[in-house]
Amino acid sequence: SALALLGIGLLLIRLLRTTGALASSNAELADANTELARSNADLEQFAYVASHDLSEPLRTVAGFSQLLGKRYRGKLDAEADLFIDHMTAGVDRMQQLIDDLLLYSRVGRAPIGRSHVSLDEVFGEVLHAIEPAMRERAAQITSGDLPIVVGEQGQLRQVFQNLLVNALKFTAQDVTPHIHVDAEREGGHWTITIADNGIGVPAGQEDAIF
Repeated sequence: SALALLGIGLLLIRLLRTTGALASSNAELADANTELARSNADLEQFAYVASHDLSEPLRTVAGFSQLLGKRYRGKLDAEADLFIDHMTAGVDRMQQLIDDLLLYSRVGRAPIGRSHVSLDEVFGEVLHAIEPAMRERAAQITSGDLPIVVGEQGQLRQVFQNLLVNALKFTAQDVTPHIHVDAEREGGHWTITIADNGIGVPAGQEDAIF
C-alpha cells in the first residue's frame, strides 16, 4: 500500500509539473500570436502606405507616357513608337507590382484571388515585358503547349518573369541564351519546367537558392 501511495504521489507530482509546463507554453504561444498579429498589422500598414506613395509618381509617369504616345506616335520612327509602347507597358507592370505588394501583405488575412489562368497568356505577357533584354542578348525563348491552371495570375506572372530574367542574366556573355518553357501532366497536377543553357547553380548552393 505504501509503495502504491508513493507511486500515485510521484504520478501526481509529474502531472502537476506537466500541467504547469503546458500552461506556460500556452501563455508563450498566446504572446507569440499577439506579436504575430501586431507584426501582420504593421506589414499591411506599411504596404498600404508604400503602395500609395509609389502610385503617385507612377501616375505622373503614366500621364507623360500617354502624352508622348498621343503627340508623337507615328511622327518619328518605328523604334520611337516601340520605346513609347515599352514605357507604357512598364508603367502598367509597375502598377500591377504595387497592387500585388498590397495583396501579398494580406496573405493569410484575406483570401487571394484564385482563378483559371492561361499560362500561355502569362508567358506571352512576360515575353513582351522582357523584350528589350531579349533583343540585347539575341535570346531565343520558346515554349511548348502551356496549360490553364488555377492560381493567382499576378504571382504566376512574377514567377515566370523572375525565372526568365535570371536565365538571361546568368548566361555567359559569349553564349546566345536559349530558354525553353514546357509543361507535363503528372496525376492531378502540372509540372512546369524552364530549361536554359546558363551557367547553372554552383554545387552546394541549391538549398540557399531554392
